[in-house]
Amino acid sequence: MSCNHKSHLDKITPVMILSPARTSRNQWKILSRFDHVYFVEGNPMTREGLENGQVRYAKQTVILTDSTRIPMYKF
Repeated sequence: MSCNHKSHLDKITPVMILSPARTSRNQWKILSRFDHVYFVEGNPMTREGLENGQVRYAKQTVILTDSTRIPMYKF
């Protein structure tokens, strides 16, 4: 029984990290071990950041943010 690694690799979805802060040297050391992981500097909370990161072409998107930076609104 043979294992076809190519078919498994074809299913890997590229991951793009959009962040207003550059990664530290240690963070990049870890991230760079993975194929198809890309880093784009930009603010995911702005239209410009999302456009620069070309988020509209993403298969899926997850946006994480520091909760202390989100304005609190009273309803």
